[in-house]
Amino acid sequence: MTERSFLDNLNKYEAPTFWKSFARKLGIGPVWLVEDPKLPRSIRIGREIFINIRGDYWRNYQLLFNAQSYEESVVLKFLHEVGHIVSGHSGDPQLRIDERGISEDFERKIRENPLKTVFDNPYEREAWNFALNIRENSPELFQKLLETYKDWYSRNKLGSKV
Repeated sequence: MTERSFLDNLNKYEAPTFWKSFARKLGIGPVWLVEDPKLPRSIRIGREIFINIRGDYWRNYQLLFNAQSYEESVVLKFLHEVGHIVSGHSGDPQLRIDERGISEDFERKIRENPLKTVFDNPYEREAWNFALNIRENSPELFQKLLETYKDWYSRNKLGSKV
């Protein structure tokens, strides 16, 4: 198995239509919402986005970005990954994905970093600034992304938000 077959075999769903339309206008897609413990984080591969919607760590987004809900944290994750692509970031060269998923070494490295160091990385800072700028300066767009996710989530009746 390869990286592609791992990604293809994830428990994933097409993102809400509005999300796909927003992404497509920026030359991004497809966009997947992933409810699978094998993918512990959101990632992008080329112009394809995989958003982890499990909610295990949504309160980190509350602490770092003042996210008011689990759903808002998911929208911020989506916009963050879009921000990476729009900014032309090629991705973390240490990220390795094989048939088992993201390498344990990479996950361990990420988990060992204190949350507050996220802005120490200029690429992460730029992508988060993209997401936070939309929330702050385009509230109608942000609200539409949020409402369409809430609607999508309620219709799909997925597992616990935590």
